[in-house]
Amino acid sequence: MAQESDDGKWQNDARGTGNVSVVGAAVILYALKVSIFKALNNSNPDVFNTCNILCASQTVGLISSAIYLRKDLTISRAKQIPRSVFLWLCVGSVLSTIVGPLFSNMGWELSSVATVSVLQKSQSVFFIIAEPILSRCKKLPSKWDAVNALLVAIGIVGTFISSEVFFGGTANISVGEMYIIIASLCFTGSLLISTRYLTDAPPGILTIFRLLVGTVSYHTIAAARGRDQYSKLWDSTLWLHMFYYGIFFVTVPQQCWLQATNTCSKPVLSTAMNLQFIIQIMFGIVVLQSFPSPQVLVGGSFILVAVISAIVKANYGETCEDKDRIEISEYRSLSENLNDGEE
Repeated sequence: MAQESDDGKWQNDARGTGNVSVVGAAVILYALKVSIFKALNNSNPDVFNTCNILCASQTVGLISSAIYLRKDLTISRAKQIPRSVFLWLCVGSVLSTIVGPLFSNMGWELSSVATVSVLQKSQSVFFIIAEPILSRCKKLPSKWDAVNALLVAIGIVGTFISSEVFFGGTANISVGEMYIIIASLCFTGSLLISTRYLTDAPPGILTIFRLLVGTVSYHTIAAARGRDQYSKLWDSTLWLHMFYYGIFFVTVPQQCWLQATNTCSKPVLSTAMNLQFIIQIMFGIVVLQSFPSPQVLVGGSFILVAVISAIVKANYGETCEDKDRIEISEYRSLSENLNDGEE
């Protein structure tokens, strides 16, 4: 009996380690994605431009995801989706796989990895602001979450104005930074649609439909840009790199995250997702030798405090009052973010 008990304990420990490794793989791949994108774009901007990368990577992601999720792709499951839900699925797909990724990747082209990491945190602020408004104040964040969101907002604003306040420069916001903010608004809109209207949609069909909409759209955009631009899409170098990019930075992290949400505890998920901010900046330093500017360091310091605070809350700060409260938190925003296709 003792041996059986020990064997059972070993199996549970092994499963727990596996679960943590799955969420860790998802976060690491998503954090590395920005640096790999910029490395490819810097190496050959004509071939590895925003539209080509999105078009090719989503094509590879669509094919590999369809193979992996083939059991979920049945007509009977598709018929389970009501017409109203399908309409919201279309709107959410436009935001999460067309407009959001397009502005996001254009922002990646024009901004440093550290700047991208700071501004991407705006999504959690937008979400915390939107939920009480849409619910007519029926869903309110906890004081802890509100303070964390305020710190993030101060950090983002500080990134823009610190040049004038501390370094004798001029406060401004670049085009690339505006693109990232717009992308965050799109992903927030998609997130709100997912949490309100798509909770009962079959995950496999949801994933494939979004990827299909994005793939078709970017092929259409490439064709509309002219024959010369469209011909650049059929480049062997592009597809050679997009083969691994689409698998390891579209399909694998998405499926790892979906598995993690079903097997990992909330503190593990929250901790891992909040650490993505730090990991993403570190990858930028290691892969691209891209160091944060003084302005980003000023703003990022406030966001780092918010990240640490969110991790502490997830692991040690939950009270009975928090359990009864409808949660609007950094965890919820970030956990849905990957499923909404931050491309």
